[in-house]
Amino acid sequence: MADNRDLKVKRPIEINYGSSPKEAFKRGERETKAYYRKKLVMCKEQTSAIVAKHEELVEVNRIQAKLELLHNIKSKKEQLRVDLRLAKRKMADVKVPHIGWFKLGEPDMH
Repeated sequence: MADNRDLKVKRPIEINYGSSPKEAFKRGERETKAYYRKKLVMCKEQTSAIVAKHEELVEVNRIQAKLELLHNIKSKKEQLRVDLRLAKRKMADVKVPHIGWFKLGEPDMH
């Protein structure tokens, strides 16, 4: 009697591909479809991860830009306060002479 190992050695093509060309074709077709489906799933997962990472990166950049703008606004605010104090001091230093138009006989000039 033939051992099970002997059958595998004598007919390896039948074991791997089937007993007829149609069976072999169908099996190959199924395996090929399964292989490319797995690849497609992996590509979809990778694309989804890339999109998610990009969305998070956009969010990080948006917040970072807001912080930079806020920082710039704060520094500008301080600069504007300094400029306002200087302008008020300069305005206080400017003396506008009062002309007594009534005393000069020109009542319509005020």
